[in-house]
Amino acid sequence: WGGPADYVEPDCGICVEPRDARTFPHLFAIAMLRLARDPVERSRLGACARQKAMRAYSWTNKIQRGVEIYESALSPSSVSCPVSQ
Repeated sequence: WGGPADYVEPDCGICVEPRDARTFPHLFAIAMLRLARDPVERSRLGACARQKAMRAYSWTNKIQRGVEIYESALSPSSVSCPVSQ
């Protein structure tokens, strides 16, 4: 389904499958009630989601990953096609 399913993992959130427009609101409500009724799970999921967000999406980490990609592209060993003379 893409979107949230690409970001939400079982250890850091509840992914509600968007089966169809009629069942989705009910399934979403069940997930919300599950979180509302279980402060321990809510806290655990929230802490894990925060760690994942900081690891994967912080500006510092995004910049570092961009630098790594550029450095890799500039590396002589990254050239895969020979230059004809």
